[in-house]
Amino acid sequence: MNYKELIEKIKTISRKQEQVGFLFKFLLETGEYDYLCLEIEKLKKLDVNTFADLYDEDLQEQAFKLLEKKTSISKELKEYFATKQWEKRSRGEQDTQFKDGILVKGVCNDYSNFIKRVLTEIGIDCERCAGKTPLNHAWNIISIENNPLHYDITYAMYARDKKIDKSNPTDWFGITTEQLQRLQPERTILSLTREK
Repeated sequence: MNYKELIEKIKTISRKQEQVGFLFKFLLETGEYDYLCLEIEKLKKLDVNTFADLYDEDLQEQAFKLLEKKTSISKELKEYFATKQWEKRSRGEQDTQFKDGILVKGVCNDYSNFIKRVLTEIGIDCERCAGKTPLNHAWNIISIENNPLHYDITYAMYARDKKIDKSNPTDWFGITTEQLQRLQPERTILSLTREK
């Protein structure tokens, strides 16, 4: 399926709520989260100077030792630096990927922007919401019949991939601000971006 076919398929669904449900189910089935990028961002937040040393072959081993005193580091991240994968990834430390115009791999910002694009194109009121969880984060607020609800595909993917254990993927779709805060009390909302 390409982007145009995805839009046409969604348009064949009569109810807006079912259109939204189809899109999120589709993304959960076909999308991949860039967990390596997430790990990079966590390490930067932990110690940006030591993290920068990972790019220097002479300083890399010592930098790993220092960072491992503070947190665990995946074998994938060690491989990333050993093989200089940032040279092969689509956007350096990020690996955003589209197939036939459809987002198939990315981070929260990529997914929230893609969802906003699709839903705006089919006439559904969708906002991009930015916040902290405690890292910078983005998700969507979708309004159907003046009922704005939060939809967080990223945390649904975390639940799907067993990166968090307190929820199911669908727990993150179509929820109020109060429900979102109960699921993740440390989340803060910083801004909403409305489509004009």
